[in-house]
Amino acid sequence: MARQQETEIPVYVFMGFLDSGKTTFVKETLLDREFTGGAKTLLLVCEDGEEEYDEKDLKKKNIFLEFIQISAGAGYDRIQWYVEAG
Repeated sequence: MARQQETEIPVYVFMGFLDSGKTTFVKETLLDREFTGGAKTLLLVCEDGEEEYDEKDLKKKNIFLEFIQISAGAGYDRIQWYVEAG
């Protein structure tokens, strides 16, 4: 059985107080500065803030949005699919 080649996947964590501007910063980084270079990107959102993401704009840049709850472990299956599907 052939061994799968290991691929490094960059992970960025944006943390801050509620209503501190995390969503605005992430949107500006992902959309305006072409941070991802067009590569398939998964954006995991762990909280709801007043600022929202526009899924249509994200999809145009090959960015997929998933809302998860860390405490419940929800979303693991989707994360695993994304990593395996590459």
